[in-house]
Order: sequence, then C-alpha cells, then structure tokens
Amino acid sequence: MNIRRSGRRFAWLMTGAAIGTTVVLVLALVVPIGLDSATSPGRTVLGLLLGVVVGGLLGLVPGIRELEVTACRSMLGVRSELVVPLRPGLVHRVQDVLWVQVHLLLGLLTAACLTMLLPAATVTALDAMGANPGISLLAIPDSVLGRIALGAAAVVAAAAALLGAWPLGALAASLAPRLLGPTARDRLEVALARVSQDAERTRIARDLHDGIGHALTIVSIQAAAGGRVLDRDPDAARQALARIEDTAREALIDLDDVLADLREERADVVRVAEAADGAGPSRDADAIHMAGSVEAKGFPGSTSAVDTHGRVDPVAPSRLEAVLLDHREAGMDLRTEVVVPAGLPALQHEHLARLVTELLTNAHRHGSDGPVHLRIHGGRDSAGLPAVIVEAANPLAPREEDSAAAPTGGRGLAGSRERLALWGGTLKAGPKDGTWQARALVPILTERPHDDP
Repeated sequence: MNIRRSGRRFAWLMTGAAIGTTVVLVLALVVPIGLDSATSPGRTVLGLLLGVVVGGLLGLVPGIRELEVTACRSMLGVRSELVVPLRPGLVHRVQDVLWVQVHLLLGLLTAACLTMLLPAATVTALDAMGANPGISLLAIPDSVLGRIALGAAAVVAAAAALLGAWPLGALAASLAPRLLGPTARDRLEVALARVSQDAERTRIARDLHDGIGHALTIVSIQAAAGGRVLDRDPDAARQALARIEDTAREALIDLDDVLADLREERADVVRVAEAADGAGPSRDADAIHMAGSVEAKGFPGSTSAVDTHGRVDPVAPSRLEAVLLDHREAGMDLRTEVVVPAGLPALQHEHLARLVTELLTNAHRHGSDGPVHLRIHGGRDSAGLPAVIVEAANPLAPREEDSAAAPTGGRGLAGSRERLALWGGTLKAGPKDGTWQARALVPILTERPHDDP
C-alpha cells in the first residue's frame, strides 16, 4: 500500500464528504428528509441518496470538470487519459453529473464509516468485554462464547471502517477514466487533430524540398560551372558566383518563411503585404526579359505557341518565368512551349510553378547532357473539364538508362502527386525510350468553365 497515495485519495474522499454533507443539510431545509434520532435508518439513507442525486447537478457548473480532472490526476493518481473538452456536448454533461455523484457518494460512505460505523463498532466491542455495559445498541449475549464472537465482529467492523477509504479510493481511481476519459467524439477530434498536424508537417517538408532543395541544386550546378571556367572566363565565373549569392539569399527567405510557420509567428501585415505584391517572388524587368529572350523550341511535331525566341506567354506568372530563368542560367538547354490558360487561379499558378520546379530539378539531378523539353498548354481532363497539361522530357544518364532500377521519383515527385490530388489532378512519370518523361494534368478550378485558349 502506497501511504502517500492513500493519503491523497483519502483527502479526495473527504472533499466529497464535505460537499455531500453540505448538500444534504441544505436539502433538509427544503425537503423534510428527517435526520433526527427518531427517523428510521431507511428514511435517512433515502435522504442521503436524494442529496447525492441533487448534488450531482453541480457537475453542470462551468469549470467543475477542470477541477475534477485536476483532482483526479493530483489526488487520485490517475495516469489514464482524461479530457477537458473545448466544446462540451451532452455526453460530457452527463459524465460530469455522474462523476460528481460518484464523488459525493464515495465521500459520504467514507464519512459514514468514520463517524458512524467506527464509533458503533468500538462501543459494541467494549460492551461485549463488559467495560461499558448497556451502551451498545445491540443486544449483548449472556454466554462467554457469544460475547467473544460479538467482540471479534466489532473489531473487524472497526478495522473495516478505518481501512474503508482505501478500496473506495481505488474504486474512484478506476472509475475516473470511464467517466472523465475521452468519448468516441473526443477520440475522433484527437485523431483529426493529429492528421492535421501530420499534414502540416508534410506541407512543411514539401516547402523545404521545393524551396531549399531547388536552391541547393542551382547552387551546386553554378559552383561547378564557375569552377570550370574560373581561369579562362573570369566574367562567367563572377556571374556564377553572383547567381549563387542570389539563390542562397532567396533560399534563406524561404527557410525563414518555413521557420515562421513552425513558430506560428507570421505577422498578418506580412501576409497583407504579400497579397498586395502578388503571389510568388518577383523579379526585376531585366530578369523577366531575359527569361523570354533565350532561344527555345517546341516539341517536335507540335504547334508552338511561342515565337522563335521562346518567349513565355504573357499570361504566365513571374514565378514560373523565374523558375525557367533559374535553370537556364544554371546551364540547362531548356526548350519551352508555355501557354498558361487564362483564368487559372493564383493558388494554382503557385502550384504549377512548384511542379515545374520539381520536374526541372530532377532533370538537373538525374538527366544527362541534352535538351530538356517543357510544354505547358491548356486541354481537357477525362471528364471534359478545362485543365492545364504539363509535359516534360529529358535524356537519362547512361547509368540510369541501363539500370533496371531507373529512378521512379523520390519525395519530390511523391509530394507533387499528393499536391495534385488535392485539385483532382494526376502526375505520371517514368523512363521511356532513353528519356525521363513526365505528364501532369491540373484541372482548372473556377466557378464557371473556361474555353481552351
């Protein structure tokens, strides 16, 4: 027996006894329960039970569940999961009433053991030994054997009265998880909250992969290129170093945004400013012009929607242009045909840029030398609704082309598929005829359908 724990449980029982006694006394002023010496024991017990039932209504008092849960953990030593719901329902209210009734009933039983059973057993034992003749309420046998039996029974009753708080406290501790524990609704809310937390962690991982992973790829490629031309073309090396500096600075901004999400300290004014400036990071006019002045070609056999200089369609967002510019400046022979359909929501513009970033980053990491083809155009999904279609192809490195375990996409492509699934889109990627090909379909989510451009 843990003496300290038993002492705390006894204190919890005594608080129930004090509250229960108060409720019974107040109730006696209103209802003639009858607690005097002339009242029958049955009527007294009935009055006490009525007090317990009425006292249970205290469970409806706001804040009582918090107090009871705290008492269960600190005084009863309950280690099981107890719940204080943010929005209590009817089931929680019923649980609170029942638990308060249990608290009062067990407390009154403990008090009855100490104030009624213990004195009665003591007096009976003394009377059986002849020390206080005539005091006991029970008839004392005349025979010695009868007196011994009655005295032994009185001693057992006195011991039970003294130790009664221990089983009653254990009973309360076992009932607490059932009456104050989570309901099916609580468990569902906890499960949904955990799913939401997992989804948030997944989103943060995607943001890190899309932002920091892309930036590190560009930095590594620019560093390698700068090192190769450092002696024979210092100007090109300086441009590579400048590009590394810009990319690293942007990566730090992305990392700071992710950390701000983790700390939940992003200021509303920042969100307002970003909304005012437009979605996605912006570039200066010269950089935007450079993105459209690099020579590009369409897919063989396709009708190009760009001119011979490969300029991006004017409706394409600056974020997408910036992604294309990053990879071209990193040395990629990128040949584009980009026509983003009108009416694409800003949020889908952002996801489109992230998808293109992932595809081009994989081409940098896993592809061999050769042109990388990227085509973005409008189309229809299987249901005939407007959609954006993204097609990319790049040559595979010889070791990956010959390997039976050609890359099937890592965390980045998996994240892209999950993100597209939110819009009802799809992404198919894999090796084919010595190239790595990917095709993504992104439904255009608008209130009314738009015709293909």
